Amino acid sequence: EVASVTPDELRRRVTLGTTLIKHSRNSGARMLRQVWVSDDATTVFWQNLRGTGRPSSMPVASILNIDPGLSPRVQLRLGAQYEGIHSCCFSVQSSSRFLDLEADSPIQAALCKTD
Repeated sequence: EVASVTPDELRRRVTLGTTLIKHSRNSGARMLRQVWVSDDATTVFWQNLRGTGRPSSMPVASILNIDPGLSPRVQLRLGAQYEGIHSCCFSVQSSSRFLDLEADSPIQAALCKTD
């Protein structure tokens, strides 16, 4: 249950990271990504599961909103073809971009969106 997660446990979970589906805002393609937060909780990182290439990142200070569902642009691209579980999706909006993610379950999504 999400409500029983202590702040220390939550910090441990987000710095270890988790595997989420990232939705491309241009094509709507679904890609598995490892997503984690830096030890000092200042940056969100994501990278392909092979760990090749440089991870993408978003400063936590630039995050404006974390909203349920996918960003309007991705929803428009996917239209009726979207087969994911809407309650498992959330969109991280920063001052410069959207990061559209999908968790395995509503519980995992809630843990990812918890401060």
